[in-house]
Order: sequence, then structure tokens, then C-alpha cells
Amino acid sequence: MEEKARPGMSNGEYLLLENLSKSYLEGDKTRIVLQDACAEFCQGDFTAILGKSGSGKSTLLNLISGIDLVDRGRVWLNGQNLTGMDDQQ
Repeated sequence: MEEKARPGMSNGEYLLLENLSKSYLEGDKTRIVLQDACAEFCQGDFTAILGKSGSGKSTLLNLISGIDLVDRGRVWLNGQNLTGMDDQQ
């Protein structure tokens, strides 16, 4: 499995979001919910996700947790590519 080193984070845990994109079909139209979202979170960080209704907060959390699949991009947890894992992994 592919791994990614995180500069300066050799001993700590981290979550890295790389260019996450997600869209949904609504009837005959495509609704883009996230487009090229990037972020990083280190062990011990406290982060709030804020935004108006429909801005992609729940979608982002669903992508991080693996509930939903990304259209494009990667979710890394401690160097492991979560988006490259199957359900069993």
C-alpha cells in the first residue's frame, strides 16, 4: 500500500486531506459540494468545521471517515492512504 511521509511529523499522528472533491447528481444537474479541499490536522489539535447549511461540512466528515467515497483527492492518516483502502482494510 502507498504511504506518504509528512515532513516534520515523524513521531506524531496526523490527518492530511489532499485536493478532496465530491459532487452529487440532483436530477439532471451535478452539485459540487467540495472542490480541491486541502487541510492538515495534527495530534492534539482541536478543529471546528463551520459553514452554512449545505456547504459540505457533513460531506467532508463522511469522506474522512470513509462513509462516502471521494470523486478526486486523497485522505491520509499517519502516512496511510485511506482512500486507497477497501472495506475490509
